[in-house]
Amino acid sequence: MSDESKSAPPDQQVSSPKWAGSDKGKASKKRRLRTVLIVIGAITFAFVIIPKAFHAWHTVLTDDAYVNSYVTFVAPRVSGQVARVLIDNNKLVVAQANVRSEIGQARGLRFKLQHAIENVDNQVAQIRARVATWGTG
Repeated sequence: MSDESKSAPPDQQVSSPKWAGSDKGKASKKRRLRTVLIVIGAITFAFVIIPKAFHAWHTVLTDDAYVNSYVTFVAPRVSGQVARVLIDNNKLVVAQANVRSEIGQARGLRFKLQHAIENVDNQVAQIRARVATWGTG
């Protein structure tokens, strides 16, 4: 056996080399750096990658898509603006004659009401004329 292979006697302390003490500092720095990188990676994953994955799952994208649809223009046959359309999709309007007759009746009623208003205006004018002649007499 050689002298080098013998171990030191138990009463003597073996001194560690100079670089052994700095190894603990490097290991703790590496562990701290690893922890920081894992936290940053988790935050990035939670706020960037997960929302993009949800968006990709709920969005259908294609370069070759087209839309096939029908366009129906609605034009009124009466003057004025259309306030509401009371017909559902794909239903045929068959009551055109009824609508036209109701429009004719409404026009006739409007004509009668205009004449009634004119008559009332004439009567008011006649009453004012009579009242004006009473004051002079």
